Parts: sequence; C-alpha cells; structure tokens
Amino acid sequence: MKKKKLASLIALILAAALGLVFVVSAYAKTMPISYFEYVVDSQLGLGTTWSAIAARLLIGLEAAIGLLLIFQLWGRNYWVLKMGLLLLVLFSLHLIVLWATVGNNVNCGCMGNQIYLSPVQSLLKNTVLIIGFLTVWILIRVSTKNELEPKKNPKDSNPQNNNYHWITILVSILLMGIPFFVFPITNKLALPVSKLASAEGIHPSGTYSGKGKQIIALMSLGCSHCRDAAEKFAVIKKNQPGIPIHLFFSKGSDSTYVDKLEDFMQETNARELPYSFIPKEDFIYFMQATKNDGVPIILWMQDSTVYRQVMVYEINEQEIVEWMY
Repeated sequence: MKKKKLASLIALILAAALGLVFVVSAYAKTMPISYFEYVVDSQLGLGTTWSAIAARLLIGLEAAIGLLLIFQLWGRNYWVLKMGLLLLVLFSLHLIVLWATVGNNVNCGCMGNQIYLSPVQSLLKNTVLIIGFLTVWILIRVSTKNELEPKKNPKDSNPQNNNYHWITILVSILLMGIPFFVFPITNKLALPVSKLASAEGIHPSGTYSGKGKQIIALMSLGCSHCRDAAEKFAVIKKNQPGIPIHLFFSKGSDSTYVDKLEDFMQETNARELPYSFIPKEDFIYFMQATKNDGVPIILWMQDSTVYRQVMVYEINEQEIVEWMY
C-alpha cells in the first residue's frame, strides 16, 4: 500500500511539472505570436494563412495538455498522456529533419522567441520530457495495478481513467479556440515602400526597388546596436552577395552626418551595403507604423509586406538564405 501511495504521489508531482513545461511553452509561443507563425511557415511551408491557423491550434493544444496534466485529468484511456507523448515524438522527428537540412545554428521556435533553443538543445529537452511521460505512465500503472485489470466492460476497466473524460475534451476544444479570439488573425503589415525607393543619397552599389524579397534596416549612425547589426549584415553580404540588404538612416539636419557616416562604416565594415538617407518625418513614420520606439528596425520585406521583424541577436545568415531562396 505504501508503495502505491508513493508511486501515485511521485506521478502527480512529475505530471504537474510536465504540464507546467507545456503551459510555459504555449505561452512563450505567443510572445509574439507572429514569430511562431513565421516558424511554422518557414519550417513547414504551409503559407501565411494556414501557418497562422496551425500556430494557434498548436498553442491551444499545448496549453490544454499542460493544464490537464497539472490538474491530473487524464481522460479515457489516458489520452492526455498519450497525446502529450505523441506531440513530443512528432516534434522530435521534425527537429531531426530541421537539424539535417538547416543546421543547428537556428532557433527552432519550440519556446517561441523568448527562449532560444537550437534543434539539438530542443531534442535534448524533448528526450527528458519523453522520459518523464513514460515514468508517469509506469508510476500510474503501479499505483492503480488492480484497477487496470481487464473487466467485462472495457470502458469501465479503470474508473479513475474515465473520470472527467468529457471535461478533458471540452477543455481541449475551448483552449484550442481561445488563441483565435485573443490573437485574431490579421493581414500582415504593409508599408509605403515608395517612400524608401525614392530616397536620396542612395549608395551607388545598389538601389532599393521595393520589389521582391529584401532585408531593410532603419538605423541611427550613433546607435551601438545598429552598428552591431550592420556588422553582421556586412558579413552576410560578403558571404551571400546576391542577398538584397539595404540600410536607411534619418537625413535630419545635422551637418556632421558625413563624419558620423564615415565612422559608422569604418567600425562596421559595411561600405559594400547599399544605404540611403530618408527625411526625418518618413523615418519617424516607419518607426510608428512598425510599432517601434527605438532602432535598429530590421524588416524582412516581400514587396511592400513586412514578412518578419527581427532583433539584432536574431540576425541569422542561414535563416535568411532559406527564406530568400
């Protein structure tokens, strides 16, 4: 009897811990949800609309499994445990393919944009979670050994297993629907790229056409983070000359901008990157339109549509190459 009680206690604690990981994972994918939409689209190629739908369904399913595990609601035939284990196995198979095709120097998106995990790191995480799920299942069998023996009616073979079964179904359906209301699917941001294409002072090594896939970055000459980004872009441009990358600075009224530009280019080795100076009012407009209060503003553009907005630490050559080609 003591053995069963101990096994049951450990199973409950471990299941709650696993559930917490699932809930945190689901929550992280919403910060922002647009990033997870990008992950789904770039890795599965479902297209913008279907990627948005799939992202929300997956977030809801993860949250549902996590909460059901925390509250020890297993569902009939322990479907909650089985579904959690199945998701981890499928995620792991996908990570192996991602690792083989793209490499390990990318954020797999398993914890959204908040916690960077490479495919290998995420595989290790999933391995630990899979072991946790199997351990919970074994402990439950030990703690409910007599209840698991076959009976006349298979559905009644384990009363505890059937408790609140319909609640687990309703909770799952509800939570899979909530993301669609909290994060309604909207059209991607479109910008008036004509303001950029007509900018003055364009570097002779290239122009911004506003057509096709391009990387643009709005920067300040005195911003240290902008210089970090420009340095990274300079390396990418050297390795991948065909990738269109364009820098935009605020023209302003500062007569010393020539000296600042020289200092910027010397420090970042970004002389081969096309750049333009746009009027200050246009610069501010793009900051407001993209909901930024600082620079750099780094945008993956497809024609006039913002496909993705990234931070400096997210600049990744391999990801850009995969998206471009």
